[in-house]
Amino acid sequence: MENALLYFYSTIPQVLAAIIALVFIFVLFKLQSFEKAIDALCHDFAAILGNNVTAVTNWQRIQSGGKFMTNYKAKYFTGIAKIMRAICTERKSDNEHAVVNLGKIATKTESVERQRRKIINQTKYLCIIGFTTIIGSLIIIPFANNIDDKDGLMIIFFVVFIVLTTTTLIWVYRIISSSLK
Repeated sequence: MENALLYFYSTIPQVLAAIIALVFIFVLFKLQSFEKAIDALCHDFAAILGNNVTAVTNWQRIQSGGKFMTNYKAKYFTGIAKIMRAICTERKSDNEHAVVNLGKIATKTESVERQRRKIINQTKYLCIIGFTTIIGSLIIIPFANNIDDKDGLMIIFFVVFIVLTTTTLIWVYRIISSSLK
């Protein structure tokens, strides 16, 4: 029984590390698709903004769509959807149709940013649970021979690690399913 448990504890880290690496591939591709979507939305936003400029604006460095894109590509903006919302709010006196279209693009951008944050947070939780399980199982191996098993301590550890591994796999499923949407 002890050898079987030792094999179990040495197999967990290998399998979970491989699964987490595979998940990171899915996450990286999904994050790239989010970046492409935000780029496309910013180009659309800049095109509408560039065609409907007024001279009076509080956003002095964003007087046109070209300046908006220059600042976006230089990564001066964090939270691009908030910047888009501020520009929409500021331009209420401009061409009403253009402001409505700018608002729609800002809403789509907020949605993409929200999805992006969700998958990043899910990946963080996966890392916490997965790495805790991996490190915990590696820590038990050297001490397994010294544990007096009359109280069933190894079985308790076994059950705990089954629960942790199952939880990790549930997070893997959640991340991969949201990455494939």
